[in-house]
Amino acid sequence: MRKVLLTALFIAMCTMAMAKKNLRDKIDFTQKYFDITWAFPEDFKAEEWYRGEEIYSTMVPSKGGSGAGNVYWMGAMSADRNCRLLYQSTMILASTMAPEKNTVFSTFVEHELYCAVNGRDTQGHNKAKMKPEWNKYLTIMSGEEARTAHNADSVYVVDFPNVSERFATGYNHCIGFYMVKADHLPIILMCLLNDAGYQQKDKYIQAVRQAVRFGDRKSVYNKKASKAFNKIQSKDRKWMYSE
Repeated sequence: MRKVLLTALFIAMCTMAMAKKNLRDKIDFTQKYFDITWAFPEDFKAEEWYRGEEIYSTMVPSKGGSGAGNVYWMGAMSADRNCRLLYQSTMILASTMAPEKNTVFSTFVEHELYCAVNGRDTQGHNKAKMKPEWNKYLTIMSGEEARTAHNADSVYVVDFPNVSERFATGYNHCIGFYMVKADHLPIILMCLLNDAGYQQKDKYIQAVRQAVRFGDRKSVYNKKASKAFNKIQSKDRKWMYSE
């Protein structure tokens, strides 16, 4: 029995070490190829992920559908557990959007906000156009404010209505950060809050400033980046599904 317990403990320790190494690989990958620095804010720690990536949708599916969302492959949890941060899998964006054509507003913000307001996927974001009455959910940071906060040209902050807990049990509030900078891929970061966290949302919005920042180099989207991304994904699958 003791031998079985020691073996199980050894496997668990190896799994934790591999997970920590892969997290570091993701942070280094994003810095090297996309000039984006990820960090954990003060009083946050890396979240334990139960699969290599997570799909999060801000919408409330009207008929139990899967909805429209994005892929995140790294998370952070506040010490009080009132806030979760989801970090976008940048390479997913790279496969659909060239760095010189930042259409993050029309592609992601309009679509996800439309879905949250209407409670359904539009089956294509061409139909998801902003309406004047939705401005109450949207704050746009630009100029010196955006540069100071994230070294960005513009940051769209969306306080989503009607957030479904289906994709993040216990966190029924979501504030999305959509950041753009010339010659870089956009950044998407989701700040999920429970009711207690939402009462202190300004505190967590400030924490996001410590979580992600653009550098001053150009993004490098090439075959080498694609191979490096695939290598990380294969590691995810090995240790996440080794049981």
